[in-house]
Amino acid sequence: SYTLAQPLTVYFLGKSVTVTAGDTLFDGVTSRCRCRQIASNVVRIVAGTDTASMNNANFTDNKYAVIASVFNSTASVLQINNTAPVSTDIGTNGILGGWTLGCRGDIAAFSNIQVKEIIIYGSAHGANTRRQVINYLAQVGNISV
Repeated sequence: SYTLAQPLTVYFLGKSVTVTAGDTLFDGVTSRCRCRQIASNVVRIVAGTDTASMNNANFTDNKYAVIASVFNSTASVLQINNTAPVSTDIGTNGILGGWTLGCRGDIAAFSNIQVKEIIIYGSAHGANTRRQVINYLAQVGNISV
């Protein structure tokens, strides 16, 4: 059990084998600081209620990619590979009570995913650092970004 308050940046190198709307890729155990599937090719991050969230439609189904999630309240960012990032206010929750991979922290919304690497930083990464980490993970995962 641990807590990581915002700002924080999570890099996820993985893929959704099958896509089911609402399934969660990762989440804090007792919070809504998560990344979940919304539809085919679309993921969403949220750090509070779903009314404050953002979507990115560049997560190709059943293909490895890097999701860069910057949880930083009003300056949050969601980027897939080296595509254009989206940014908005997604809430203020951090990772509370630990980390859940492949489902919501309340043990629901299980995902059929494959994961090669996850990196979590206790700071908000800017564009240059995101690009460097995304390119590093692309080499680790042997994928094109």
